[in-house]
Amino acid sequence: VMVLSLFAEELFASDNQEYLLFFTGLLVEWLSRETEFIAGYEIIGRQIERAGTWLMENSYWQEAEYLLATLYNIQAGVIEKNSSIRNTTKKIQENLGAFENLATLFQYYLSGSDDDRQSLEQMFFYLNRQFVKFAFDRLEKGGDESERALLIHLISQLGSAVAPVLRDQLQN
Repeated sequence: VMVLSLFAEELFASDNQEYLLFFTGLLVEWLSRETEFIAGYEIIGRQIERAGTWLMENSYWQEAEYLLATLYNIQAGVIEKNSSIRNTTKKIQENLGAFENLATLFQYYLSGSDDDRQSLEQMFFYLNRQFVKFAFDRLEKGGDESERALLIHLISQLGSAVAPVLRDQLQN
């Protein structure tokens, strides 16, 4: 774990996009296959989170979508993991769904190509609870009519993830 973490630090410092993409792919594959919660799992989790942020900041939508799909499938039980791994991946997913990240992704969504928008819609789906909170916050603040219509459209595609967040919003 220590070697992996040091290697990741060197890669992020070098900003070599080809190697970072390869390394990120390895981390996601490892995450999808790992069955035991090993010492240092949280450290690797932080590297996965950092890689996911890097993917989003550099508009690698398909790679970010694959990472988020893996995290989502672990949370949904499609990829079976023990509770310790699920708890760690939940934290990664929540951190990747931070308001600032979602605001950036939504701006790309507003101005992106159809292919980009499709990947971004999937990413919003995989960040469902966080995206619903973000979307309700944006709707409360107003915005233009087309932005509100897009947010409502995106929320409507999230299905059951909307109900608990809507209930919490209405109670507040």
